Amino acid sequence: MKSLYYIRLIGDIKSLQRQTMKKLLLLGLTFSLGFLVIQGCGPSEEELRAKEKARQDSLAQVEAAKQAQIEAERLAQIEADRLAAIEAEKERRRIEFDPNGKYTVQVEASRARETAEKEIPKWKKRGYPDAFVVEFGDEQSGDVWFRVRLGRFATRKMADKAANVIFEDYKKKTWVTTL
Repeated sequence: MKSLYYIRLIGDIKSLQRQTMKKLLLLGLTFSLGFLVIQGCGPSEEELRAKEKARQDSLAQVEAAKQAQIEAERLAQIEADRLAAIEAEKERRRIEFDPNGKYTVQVEASRARETAEKEIPKWKKRGYPDAFVVEFGDEQSGDVWFRVRLGRFATRKMADKAANVIFEDYKKKTWVTTL
């Protein structure tokens, strides 16, 4: 009876082993199948490369846009600096005449009145509307000069500024004097 019992026990153990093996095999197949399904559901290598290329292209576009913005700002600054320089030059060259001013700029002197008078239209055309001739000297001794003067200025500084502009533009030596 004992041997029958052992035979049965051995048979039950083998049956349990087979069932356990089947379960383990089934569990292993389930995990393998799950792994394959998960792998099969993910992106392929080609899709990953395409995605990476798209990302790199997007980064390149962003960088290009940044560089374009930097270049646009640089050009805008250059233009602003250029305009500021033009305005500064205009201000540097701006001359303010004062009809009651006590300073003037002398540009020429001649012994003949006609020669001096011929210079007046030239200076008026150049932007000095208040050009005039002053007679200086002694007629009895014959030491007379006709001086061509430009404008009247309220301050010595403005007269000096006008003299500098005249020299820069016409290479004409001048001097500032009072009226």
